[in-house]
Amino acid sequence: MARLAHRLTRDIDRQPLHPREVSPLELNRRHFLYGSVAAMAAASSLGTASLKSASASAPRVAPGARVLVIGAGFAGIGAARALALDGYTPLIVDARDRIGGRAWSHTDLGTSVDLGAAWLHGGDDNPLKPHAQQLQIPWHPADYGNGRRIDLRGDVIGVAELADSMGAPALQARLADGLFWAWLRWRLGRLVNASGSGRSLAEHWEVAFAGAPDADACALRGAMESYFAAPLDEIALESLFVGEGDELLPSTERLMTGGMQRLAEGLATNLDVRLDTIVERLEWSPGRVTAITTDGEIEAEAAVITASVGLLQQSRPQLSPALPDTHRSALNRLAMGLLNKIVLRYPHRTWDDGEEYLALCGSRLASVVINYGSHGGAPILVGMLGGQRARDVEGMSNDKAVGLLHAELRRILGANLPEPDAAIVTRWGQDPWSLGSYSFLPVGARGNEAQTLAEPVADTLFLAGEAIDTGGYGAAHNAWRSGLRAARQISGGGPLLPS
Repeated sequence: MARLAHRLTRDIDRQPLHPREVSPLELNRRHFLYGSVAAMAAASSLGTASLKSASASAPRVAPGARVLVIGAGFAGIGAARALALDGYTPLIVDARDRIGGRAWSHTDLGTSVDLGAAWLHGGDDNPLKPHAQQLQIPWHPADYGNGRRIDLRGDVIGVAELADSMGAPALQARLADGLFWAWLRWRLGRLVNASGSGRSLAEHWEVAFAGAPDADACALRGAMESYFAAPLDEIALESLFVGEGDELLPSTERLMTGGMQRLAEGLATNLDVRLDTIVERLEWSPGRVTAITTDGEIEAEAAVITASVGLLQQSRPQLSPALPDTHRSALNRLAMGLLNKIVLRYPHRTWDDGEEYLALCGSRLASVVINYGSHGGAPILVGMLGGQRARDVEGMSNDKAVGLLHAELRRILGANLPEPDAAIVTRWGQDPWSLGSYSFLPVGARGNEAQTLAEPVADTLFLAGEAIDTGGYGAAHNAWRSGLRAARQISGGGPLLPS
């Protein structure tokens, strides 16, 4: 069994904008789960394949055809760019008044702060990395060992260095080593039938961490609920066995200090994009689609649909005829998660600029706090809210949410912390064009939902989005990769963009 955490010092790249990256923890999904052998077995048994190795085939849609792309996020932009490269005529439509989808960069606080997607995950393997470099969008290498674990549950705050607590091999090896037998039972079950295990990640967690240092396990659990955007007792055990090594508690990540939305906008350059255009209904038959929108009807020969899982589950847009039963069944086994943020800007810094992260145990709201000052930005602290905390803030007033987090930060950073002079509270569950942050596998999921949803419908409808990438889910690069896959299905295997 591979060790879950180990030291990593690595020169990722030598770009002037992107300095030498050093991370103390390599916490990738393969190490986190069950070692490279088991990871390869799981990936191969799920039929996962790399885009690069997919063989060319006859086009499903005639070359040069018009293709409607619903959604101007990374999935839609990726599909449209690849289709244009293959000689098709893509048209992107989006209900929002901006490009980027769930990549939304706020720039009114003295620096760019991403309210949605914020990181490039996966190190050098992230297919968006070369595009960010080409567009010269600044990033900051994330050092997850640079910070403290804070226990707020008692009258006296408990403090430990992150590298010595959540990064401790003894702590994290409990989860990795214990997962082997859980994975084996899951794999054997899949050989017998196609149903899910019916077990939650929380069930395994309680067993794996029995007797572990309480505050460390508490903080790690909060970080995982932020990663999965759901409470652990709702997350299927299968969540840990899906993908091709996507990072769980990752290293070699880049925080996009220049803005993820800026990356999306740069990638959309020269594409035909219509914003403020709501697709209310999509009527289709093999080889033809008609979109009834708030800006009139649009005719095309095929459609790439990148709406979120939350929207598709509510039949938005309405499809006539509806998706096949196989697709609807897979869709209904997924769920939308919530990762909200509370952004606090202060008049000046009173805290250590060199400390990047605070991992909190016992917080009313945040599981992780990011210090933007350590990234060369403004005096901004961002609380990350996952699991039940993210749901709680949806029903809070801004004043209450800001007040609760600020009070906790004063306990941690000292009474001289001034009142924030600006704040933003996200509520992605109330966003009408996403109904959540990103997808997760709830208890009852099988782990093969993305493979099913990625199957073309009558060579006319092609689904894409972060939930429909066969190599993982939940991140911007998953959305991008799914868009490339949809374009390849349409063209039959034309040239791909760098990936």
